[in-house]
Amino acid sequence: SIITVIMLGCSCFYLVDKHTNYIFKTLYGKDEISVDTYVENRYGIIHIVNDDKEGIKNIVLGNNMYDGMINIDPDNDINDLNRLYLLAAVHPNPKKVLVIGVSAGAWTRALSSFPTLETIDAIEINKGYIDIIKQYPVVSPILNDPKINIHIDDGRRWLKRNSSKKYDLIIMNTTYHWRSGTTNLLSQEMMKIAENSLNPDGILAFNSTRSPDTLKTAQSVFKYAYWGKLGFIYASDSMIKIDEVVAKDRLDKLILDGKPLFNEESKQRENGAYKKTLSTQLLTLDEFEKLQNLGRDLEIITDSNMITEYKYGLLGKK
Repeated sequence: SIITVIMLGCSCFYLVDKHTNYIFKTLYGKDEISVDTYVENRYGIIHIVNDDKEGIKNIVLGNNMYDGMINIDPDNDINDLNRLYLLAAVHPNPKKVLVIGVSAGAWTRALSSFPTLETIDAIEINKGYIDIIKQYPVVSPILNDPKINIHIDDGRRWLKRNSSKKYDLIIMNTTYHWRSGTTNLLSQEMMKIAENSLNPDGILAFNSTRSPDTLKTAQSVFKYAYWGKLGFIYASDSMIKIDEVVAKDRLDKLILDGKPLFNEESKQRENGAYKKTLSTQLLTLDEFEKLQNLGRDLEIITDSNMITEYKYGLLGKK
């Protein structure tokens, strides 16, 4: 009967909730892992977990894989938002921005501190993350910010359907390069779609998760491509240069909740986003290749060869 089905469904959710902590402690081999929030839908499972031993809270796991942290603390930049703030330092006047992959919202929330922004289109394929964002005040303002439009869709599909829209920045904090389906965001074909959606001097910034072939791929489409902190890639048809004086001036203008994002104390923190942003080195493809010891030539990722998923995998080697 319908009543029986409903009761069975409730029992299943009770069992999942009751045993989730145990499952994660077993999975990670740590008694100190605790689960704060759990969401399940047809796209999979999202957990927000805490590492109580390390004192690290609000770690986001999507289908048991690391998917960021709910943290925008400029003094303790444990999720390296400096990679995002670098865009404020190098682009003079970003007004329209596209975010592909909202996850739990930390990057989009931090992005809202850019004072020149007029519009942020944020794409997220899993609507379960909206339920997560609602529960965490540090990121929930993005749901009510009039500048931010959140669309539940596939990022590449959305770009193709909205090809007339142009952006100053396109930001993809992409998942691990070796995961199934990641080629859809890292391939040469995707880079061309993104380039078509950028204004002159616009920048595509994405997480390579340290796949060296992504830099070669970006360079095949854009005139300039650079390898930044933790393998974050910055690509544009204009040269990207970090001028420390200019960068400091622009970072000083970032505003969140009506206050400067970086106060004088924040600027002195060694693990703070301010110093980490200013210490970024951007390597060209030639400079990057001289530092590599892969035992192979870098290759261009395409929709057809899917090399990050099937050929080289996690370590990027033969």
